[in-house]
Amino acid sequence: MRLGFPQSDLGRQDVYKFATRQNTPHRLGGQPAQQSATAARFRSRTSLTVETAEGDRITISLNADARLATTSRIGLSHSEQTDHASSSTSARVSVQGELSEAELGDITKLIDALGTTTNSQSNGTSGLDNLEKSLSGLDTIAQFQLSHRQTIEVGAVFSVAA
Repeated sequence: MRLGFPQSDLGRQDVYKFATRQNTPHRLGGQPAQQSATAARFRSRTSLTVETAEGDRITISLNADARLATTSRIGLSHSEQTDHASSSTSARVSVQGELSEAELGDITKLIDALGTTTNSQSNGTSGLDNLEKSLSGLDTIAQFQLSHRQTIEVGAVFSVAA
């Protein structure tokens, strides 16, 4: 049984897809069998671009991809289950210009502040007030842009022998 992942639009956040289809099951050990297959794919893309007051540009890109799949067959006297999992991550850093120690320090503080804000929002509280306070002392940073996209895809196939 082959279970694929549907195409998704990475331009949207939190895209959920669910697909079902009937499949003709086989008998397992001479008994009627129930078959199922489920799969999920989680993708995350984050990019942070920082421009310093001196005109240097830093881009940090993080990508993560995880796939989970389970197939199972259940008969009256026998059952089987197979699980598969895979994941990959990548990080890329691009620097245009020469960064001073002060700029590196402010970029580190910015990344820490963004991480704290993201964690606060995941916990149901607004971290934007704290972010504004954290950014107030970062004099070497002229501007920054943060982009985050997350995609979740889920698929399932179920069938029962007659």
